[in-house]
Amino acid sequence: MSKRRTFARVLAAAAVALPVVLVAGTSEARTLDCLPVTDDWEYVEHDVAGYAVDVNNAGQIVGGLAQEPGSRRQAFVWQNGNLTRLPALTPQGEAAVRAIDDQGRVVGSDVYSYLTPEGVLWENGRARHLPGGLPNAIGKGVIAGNGVEKVGPPAYVLGKAMRWTGSAWTDLNVTRGSETIDANEAGQITGTHKIDTSAPHPTRQLAERAYVWSAGSVRELGTLGGGWSSAKAMNDLGHVIGHSGTATDHRAFPFLWTPSAGIKPLALDDIAFGAAADINDAGTIVGSYSCQGHSSSPSFPVVWTSPDALPLLLPAPSATLIDAVAINDNGLIAGSVWTASGPRLVTWRPKPAR
Repeated sequence: MSKRRTFARVLAAAAVALPVVLVAGTSEARTLDCLPVTDDWEYVEHDVAGYAVDVNNAGQIVGGLAQEPGSRRQAFVWQNGNLTRLPALTPQGEAAVRAIDDQGRVVGSDVYSYLTPEGVLWENGRARHLPGGLPNAIGKGVIAGNGVEKVGPPAYVLGKAMRWTGSAWTDLNVTRGSETIDANEAGQITGTHKIDTSAPHPTRQLAERAYVWSAGSVRELGTLGGGWSSAKAMNDLGHVIGHSGTATDHRAFPFLWTPSAGIKPLALDDIAFGAAADINDAGTIVGSYSCQGHSSSPSFPVVWTSPDALPLLLPAPSATLIDAVAINDNGLIAGSVWTASGPRLVTWRPKPAR
């Protein structure tokens, strides 16, 4: 699976040691008045000073190392307690990852080797330059991203949604300013399509629609009744999660779109706020949830095992900022816990069926 993630500026030394395991039901488990805690996953905190971005079906997790003052950003691949740093394009560069596919290929960017960010493909530990675009996702070697239009060093703007065809970026033929978000192992790409590039901020979001690109054609996914929608992730079946406005509510509602059923909202309480982050082939969705009905209120990592049922809280320590960002087809969830000393890699492992 491949996901688009935010580029955080973080880096530091990372070590691997025995993980901390927290099971729901212990005195340290976090609780929410509006949601129960699931007992189907256990929380594992790893001694890696960094944050998670994506996970593939082999259990490889990519992310960024915590950044110390004066140091450069570094990206990593972690699997079964082993951490490998990914090189930048040049010694003065800074690497930031976006996604990993099931073959272990990683895409991202190098920030400082050139005057503008440049696309990178890491394969077998080596960095390959993908000039002219910034990758957001990779699935079975299909790389999706956005073209970079330089307007004079060091300024640049993101151009059209593109895919890498092996030697160059190719236009997906969606409007200027549109973006790619995810690519699956079937070669499909999802993203957010600009239907009116002239709309000014802050109303420009009203001119967005989620889309799926497949074999050269673009399919718009619609909305939940409001004026806009945006994609977040896609599984290998072509099912898309994202967020949309509705006709009667100003909140951004998480949705699930499938080719057969179209777009439908994920289950939420009447005043709750929810955000979807990733979906696997079983339809399990991870994300965040707040009982207080707005995005600025405290949120907690959750899992939707059905789009029609309220999510369940993932077990986690109390009094921490923690997020769940990716899930693979084996049910392994990758995330990060954020403390005063910086981020730390965490996972939730599915318990054996009882």
